Amino acid sequence: MKEQIFPILFFSFLLAVFLGLAAYFIPWGNINWGKVEFAQSSTITVTGEAKGDQTNQIATFNATVAVSNDDKQTAIDEVNKTVNEMVAKIKEFGIADKDIKTESMSIYKNDPAYSQSGTWSVSNSVTIKLNDASKAQEMAGLLGQSGATSVYGPSFATDNTKDLDTQLLTLAITDAKKKAEEMAASSNRRLGKVINIIESGSDAGIYRYSAMGMGGGGGAELNPGTSTVYKTVTVVFELK
Repeated sequence: MKEQIFPILFFSFLLAVFLGLAAYFIPWGNINWGKVEFAQSSTITVTGEAKGDQTNQIATFNATVAVSNDDKQTAIDEVNKTVNEMVAKIKEFGIADKDIKTESMSIYKNDPAYSQSGTWSVSNSVTIKLNDASKAQEMAGLLGQSGATSVYGPSFATDNTKDLDTQLLTLAITDAKKKAEEMAASSNRRLGKVINIIESGSDAGIYRYSAMGMGGGGGAELNPGTSTVYKTVTVVFELK
């Protein structure tokens, strides 16, 4: 056992002597070890924009039936009867149940000092979503003959803008790249890879016709028109 330990102790002694001599004679302070630096990459952030027009695909109407009567129940019954008949015609036109919504109903007693039209006023409003905007003229005519005392609409809007969104995204990124290249060139730099892209966008809102008191036909010709869709991207490029 002692014979096995002795070589290990002897080797350890020699190693300690060597390290001690090296520490004493080698000029460690004069050695240039260099340094490691982690340089932050240079980037540029730009915004790209694009817009395009999309044909409006849907039209929304709001029809209200209002009745005033000295008898409360009579007023309610008249409104319900007219609304039920109107909804039946709307369904016959091809509008699904999910696209017909009772928006608001009100029942209130008039103040005799300010109203002579009857003691009770009752109203009910129905919102109709028409998924084929080209039929807006026909729907306006139907509502005009339905007994509704007022009709608001149509409000035209887009529905599916997926294809246009894809095109606008490409155009917006191209716009951002062009701006970035111009900015980089002004400082004698060039663009590297794309670091990050943030996308945003919106349409131009809903195009509304003004309220119509509908007592007869559908009135002037209704044109669905278009809505403007916007796409904006914020792109971070590497600078070389």
